[in-house]
Amino acid sequence: MRIFIFILSLCITTNLLSYGTPAKPTTIRSNLAPIAQTHDLRLDELHELFKTLNIKVEKTYAAMNAYAQKHWLRKPGQERWHMETSEHQSQADKVIQIIRLLGMIEQLDPTIENPDYAFVLGATVYRMRTRTQHLLELVEKGQFKPKKIIFLTGERPLDPTQEPETLIMDKKFIRADWKYSGPIPKNESQAAELIWDQLPKPDCIKNIPVMFVSTPMQNKNGKVVRPTTPDTIQTWLKTSPTPGSIVAFSNNPYVLYQHETMKPLLIKAGWFKKGGQLETVGSGSSENIELAPLLDNIARYIYSILQVQHAEQEVRSSK
Repeated sequence: MRIFIFILSLCITTNLLSYGTPAKPTTIRSNLAPIAQTHDLRLDELHELFKTLNIKVEKTYAAMNAYAQKHWLRKPGQERWHMETSEHQSQADKVIQIIRLLGMIEQLDPTIENPDYAFVLGATVYRMRTRTQHLLELVEKGQFKPKKIIFLTGERPLDPTQEPETLIMDKKFIRADWKYSGPIPKNESQAAELIWDQLPKPDCIKNIPVMFVSTPMQNKNGKVVRPTTPDTIQTWLKTSPTPGSIVAFSNNPYVLYQHETMKPLLIKAGWFKKGGQLETVGSGSSENIELAPLLDNIARYIYSILQVQHAEQEVRSSK
């Protein structure tokens, strides 16, 4: 585990997905209109997705999860961009209509204007840049002012086809006065630090601590795999943060999944019981989406909902 803290400048105020007190646990709000997202309502919409694809499955999370884990989940160690075209790709337009209802298309901005923590969730170089830019744009507009910025990343080796040196050093993402003579990043954690250093930042950014939490590769079932979002949350929780409000920056169509996948560890840590909140936001998604990675994401989302329910039950049973 490597954790770095930098004091950098940052500035001022802030729509989306929240969990904890006083926000409702399962409310998602886009820039356009609020969309009710209780687990019961999501169950109806997710089951409609299965029916649209002519897949017969009981309308329960357990049944949908069993099917999705078997048929939609990508292979262990495989990245989204390595997946083959889905057999359902011809029905992509119908699927988009449903995931729009779930809140997986439009941009989602924060309702918590001054959170204790702003997370930038680890991803590819391009996606970490857009997530960080989303945060910085809100700050520059005076819509958002976190007390601390935290990059939750893993030591995943960079993909030479998706994250080449030409992208890492692309001048259109780099401020004019930036100079660097160090080595090219080899993994996601190193890239996050470079991205933050490279990006132009509003003048109003000052005196906000920036922490880089790096999670090592994981040994799971005898295989070395990249750390997941929950792995990075677990690493951060080991720093004993004071419970408070969190706004996590992802991007659609992954906001819902990443929101749910962060919750179980926070629930078990007593984060919400102690007054903490979680809100997950992200830039909008193109409607021209490859279905295979989207269905993989939905499979992980359904599984994560079950994990949240199990965590809540575990906490209730321990009382």
